[in-house]
Amino acid sequence: MPTTGAAGLMGVTGLALALLLGGVLIRRRMTAS
Repeated sequence: MPTTGAAGLMGVTGLALALLLGGVLIRRRMTAS
């Protein structure tokens, strides 16, 4: 159980970081163009 919880937490944090990075890249592209 603890292992699955840690894996789920890492997955959620990974998705959040990916979304944040994607938003920054999109904003940079929008401002650049």
